[in-house]
Formats: sequence, C-alpha cells, structure tokens
Amino acid sequence: MVTVDRAELNEAIRTTVMKAGLCDVHEHLLSRRQRADRDPGLLEWINSSYLWADLVSAGLDTTAFLDASTPFSQRWSALEEVLPAVRHTGYMEVCRRAWGDLCGMEGRHLDARSAGVVDAAIRQHNRDQAFSDAVLVGRCGVRRVLVDYQVGGTAVHFFGQTEERDWYRYLLCVRPKLSEGLIGKYTIVRELDLSYARPVVKIDSLFYGWLEAAASENHQLLGVDTSRARDLDGWSGIIETAVRQAAGNGAVGLKNAHNCCRSPVLGPVDRRAAETVLRSRVDQLSPAHIIAFENFVFHEVARCAAQYGLPLQIHTGTTYGAGGLSSARAGSAELLAEFIQSHPQTTFVLMHASWPYWGELEQMAKRYANLHLDLSWAFMLGPTEAIRMMQSMWTSLPASKLLWGGDCYYVEESYGALVQARRVVTEALARLMEMDQINEAEAIDLAVRLFCTNGLKVFPRAVKDARLHAANPPA
Repeated sequence: MVTVDRAELNEAIRTTVMKAGLCDVHEHLLSRRQRADRDPGLLEWINSSYLWADLVSAGLDTTAFLDASTPFSQRWSALEEVLPAVRHTGYMEVCRRAWGDLCGMEGRHLDARSAGVVDAAIRQHNRDQAFSDAVLVGRCGVRRVLVDYQVGGTAVHFFGQTEERDWYRYLLCVRPKLSEGLIGKYTIVRELDLSYARPVVKIDSLFYGWLEAAASENHQLLGVDTSRARDLDGWSGIIETAVRQAAGNGAVGLKNAHNCCRSPVLGPVDRRAAETVLRSRVDQLSPAHIIAFENFVFHEVARCAAQYGLPLQIHTGTTYGAGGLSSARAGSAELLAEFIQSHPQTTFVLMHASWPYWGELEQMAKRYANLHLDLSWAFMLGPTEAIRMMQSMWTSLPASKLLWGGDCYYVEESYGALVQARRVVTEALARLMEMDQINEAEAIDLAVRLFCTNGLKVFPRAVKDARLHAANPPA
C-alpha cells in the first residue's frame, strides 16, 4: 500500500498552483478605498466573517458585541465567553490560518493578548495599499478573481431585519413602506481596483423589480428603468437590456442568490399570474403571483445569459446564519434540474456544492454537460465531510466540472479559505493515491484543474482584459 506524505503533497499543490495561477471564481472583496473607509478592527472583521455564524450559534451576546460605543474590553469579554466552544470548527480554522500567517497571532487560539495584536494588524492592513496584492498575488498566486459586483438594498435589508422573515410577506407588507433613501443605505456596489479582478453582476433586484419602490435600485445597479414596463414583453426587453449592458461593461458572468429566500423550484411560467403582478396594486397580490413573476424573470435571465455568453452562477444549499429559507431541503440543487434541462445553451455554475445535499448535485453534474460546480464555502462549512465529497466527486465526475472560490469580504479570510481548501484537497487526493485510484502526477493535475484552469475555461471572458467598474457606494 502506498503511503502519501501529506505535507509534501500539500506543498507540491501549493507551488504548482502558484506557478499556474489561481482562478478564484467567487469573492465579495471590498476595494482598498472601501476597506479604508470601513476601517474594521478585529471585532468588526469577525462580524463580517463566516466565524460569526458559529459564534452566534454558540450563544454570543450579540447586543454587547455589536455596540461600537462599548469599550473593546467589554466586547472582547462577550466574545471570550464563547470562543472555547468554536475552537475546533472549520470556520475557526480559516481564521486561525489567516490570523497566524498574516496578523502575527502566536499559538493556536485567539486570546486576550493575541487579540490586540491581530486587531492592530487588521487596522494596519486597512491603510496598506499593497496588502491585497501581497496576499492575493504574492501568497495565493491569483491570476484572476471574480467579484460579486453589487447587491440590492432590498435583499440586504430583508436579511438584516427581523420584523418579517417570510420573503413574500416582506415584499407585500414591509418593503412598499420603506423609502428609497433607506434602501439606498443598504445597497452595496463594490469597486474593483485590482487589475486581475473581474465583475460578476448579480441580477436579484430584477426579481422584485415589479415593485415601484425598487425602480431606483434597478436603475442604479443594472441601468434599466423597471417603472415603465407593465407587461411581460416589456419586461423581456428590460431583462435583455440589463444582461446586454452587463456584458458590454465587462461582466464575465451573472449571479443569482435569490434562492436564499425562495424555493429553487422553477416550473413552467404562468404568464397570466406573472403579468398580474405588473398590473395590480400590491394589496391585490398574493405570493403565488410573485412566484410566477420570479419564475418568468429567472427563465428570461437564463435565456439572455446564453445569448450573451455569460455563465449564470446560482446559490444552492443552505443559507448563511438564521435568515432566509430554513425548511428541510429547501435549497437542494436537485430542485433546479428541470430548469437546467430547459436551458441547454446556458452555462450554469451552481454554488456551494448544494451543501449539505452535495451527492444529488454530483449526479446532476454527471448528467448535464452545461453544469459546473462552484465549491466555495463547502470547504469551510464542513472540512471533514468536504474531504469525503471531493473523493466522491473526483471518482465520479469529469475533472473539468469543479471550480473553487473564497467567498469572503476581507483578503485575510480569502487567504485562510484557500489554505483550508488546499488542506481538504490534499487529504482527499492522498486517500485516492493510497487507494491506487490515481498517482501523484494525476493528483497534482486534478488540483490544478480545480484551482486554476477550470475557472478560466468556464468563464472565458475573465481571460480577456475587462473594463473595470468604478463606483461610489453608499457610506
């Protein structure tokens, strides 16, 4: 039986990926100016990290922690109380690698002494104009990184509020009462100031574009006027214009995270019900009308994505934190099978391995030539299960199917996510080598495909020079 040295294999993967050039297909990174304006310390950084979900689940006193007017020592005390409960999680491992390698943390665990060191390092990174390149290019070997360009304020507000957790009741009863000014404060537009960054345009605001109150949001984010079209033919034109303009402005793909708040079941379009949304008062509508309209929009987006050569990324699987869908199997990618089958010319990239329903997604990818899998988040969510997932996928699927992304706001966490992913990949490949399923050269090739070459093939526009977006997002 072959015995594989994991450390040697990990290093071989690292150096080969550095040489080939990493293609990170999924990020939410802030620009250097935006980060400097936000100026996070350690505690604010944690609040924007995946670790936050573990801390809340462990019982963190969020009221004390989130109050910026409270002294650091008191906020730290709230955090310190729950840290021992999450020291072993995948999210913490990502942070530990980032804090240790980039922020000067000594030892395995964050404590009162090292917290000050990490806090000071993060604040210094906020001002260091060379930091992003030093980490992403110098340490990670990034050749291209695809960044989620914008997020509509309606969706951001929905996930942040607690008044109404049901998406459709929120649209019918809460959102119409909110001012454009308030929603504008929640709308996010990311600047892309890195020469190797390329925008992926999120189209979620089109799903609620029937709301008159969302017209300015869609105009700002997608450059279309949703206030005029009162029939589906007019809306088809709006969607086509939005996608065409996105492609013309340098987008390399489209993204939809709308399945975080609705079922991914997209049956045949009920045009009559969908058009009712455009011609009726809000108080005359039901969730069924809105679902019909969303289904119509989704099918039109998929059609236009194929027309303009833009891969369509779709959220699948669990949602982050306590918001969004929580019913059993609500996010299973299997529910998208009929939709994908009805758009054979569209390139689909399903995100997050449909966690925890990755086995069903694996079989879908085996079935559809136009389907690829973005495994971002999965390696952080459950690293031991992710090892098993990768063993299965690499013995079941064509090697061209799998992509990787960091899926983070801050560069430090993206670095930690890559280190974590490489550890998972190393272990999965080592086990396959020890089974005599593959040899070392084949193992390295599989890793390079995942981290480097597949992303550039699935998103061919990312290889070309793209027009960089400059924006002035809300403060």
